[in-house]
Amino acid sequence: MIWLETADAENSIKDIAELLKTEKFLDNDLSKTADIYISETECAEIENFRKFYPL
Repeated sequence: MIWLETADAENSIKDIAELLKTEKFLDNDLSKTADIYISETECAEIENFRKFYPL
């Protein structure tokens, strides 16, 4: 699990999703295994996150 913080998650998350689709990380294609969630609050429980990728 990787946690990122940004002032504008709605716009930044689109760039991160595109990066997952187009780049490999240490020869791993994370576009098929990664999930991206957004939380409006810091340290929220997972059930309070909104799934962004994949839909």
